[in-house]
Amino acid sequence: LVAPAMASGNALLGTVVANLLLARAALLTSPLVVVVGLSLSIPLAMASDVARQRERLTPALLAGALAVWLAFLGVSVARVPKDGGLLGRMCAHCPTRCRH
Repeated sequence: LVAPAMASGNALLGTVVANLLLARAALLTSPLVVVVGLSLSIPLAMASDVARQRERLTPALLAGALAVWLAFLGVSVARVPKDGGLLGRMCAHCPTRCRH
């Protein structure tokens, strides 16, 4: 059994803070990049299992981890806006980035 104080602290960090960070990431990038980024927990968990010697490193594990990383990199590169994204658009009459 877990003491109530410890359980509430874990719930606060595990849900509220995680959801706030997830929402912030979605605002800074895009929901697609965030969801694909969350899938990076899969190869990280596999690496943790290999490091703790709970799983052997096999070609299938490496191929799966590589596929997830390549998907994340592909989506990240493909989602870069051509108009300057978060920094603003370039205007013909403005020498620097602006927000009209």
